[in-house]
Amino acid sequence: MLSKNAKLNFRLGDIIQAGLGIAMVDGGFVIAIQIINFLLVYFGARFPADADSIQALVGLNKASFLIAIITMLNLAVIIYRIAGLSRGMKYSAVVCYHQALRRGPILIMLYLLGSALMLILAIPLMRITQNQNLIMFLMLSLIPIGMLSCIYVIDQEKNPLQAIIATFKTISNKLSVNLLLNLALMYSLPFCLGTIFTTPTFIAPYVGLLNAVWFLFCHILTIVVYAGTCVKFDINTSDQKPTKIIII
Repeated sequence: MLSKNAKLNFRLGDIIQAGLGIAMVDGGFVIAIQIINFLLVYFGARFPADADSIQALVGLNKASFLIAIITMLNLAVIIYRIAGLSRGMKYSAVVCYHQALRRGPILIMLYLLGSALMLILAIPLMRITQNQNLIMFLMLSLIPIGMLSCIYVIDQEKNPLQAIIATFKTISNKLSVNLLLNLALMYSLPFCLGTIFTTPTFIAPYVGLLNAVWFLFCHILTIVVYAGTCVKFDINTSDQKPTKIIII
């Protein structure tokens, strides 16, 4: 068996090829779901709100709350669909949404717990540095960890605490630092490019759509890595000396 101390260090090129292969098999279903998410967030941000209300100060209203619920549900659908494809199972849209609805309350609890942890982490970072770009980069770099927790909730029906514990066990026991850094850089790439290049206002929506599709691809890569951690490797480590066979 594979040593417990051995960590998976997939090559990024192999992960990308596997992700592209899964995306081709999917047939555009998850891309359509991600585009719907983008459109909901894009147009939802333009809903009028009462400027004198407390909700307006923090960007909360009934529309934004409903959109957040729908986008979380769609993320669960994407995870269930891609996780199934990684095992050779192509679940229908009806099955994906049914399973997503079953796990919806647990996923919302995970989001709330994750948001609290992010806030606890962000406060000391803001005291240490006033560089908002650095803070945003660090927050984006943590997305793979959050995605792995979501995958454990959706694919294995773990509760939020179990999902977080399983995620950190996976990171500490199975994933190499190099692999985690590659995933973090993949997620933060659009933000890094945005800090270098100025985006004209008239193409900003199209750039936002491309970023949404890019994040979807990063999600697929994270699910591929998760699927790799679930595979059991058998390695023959026999100490016996090879037998010589003489053919006459």
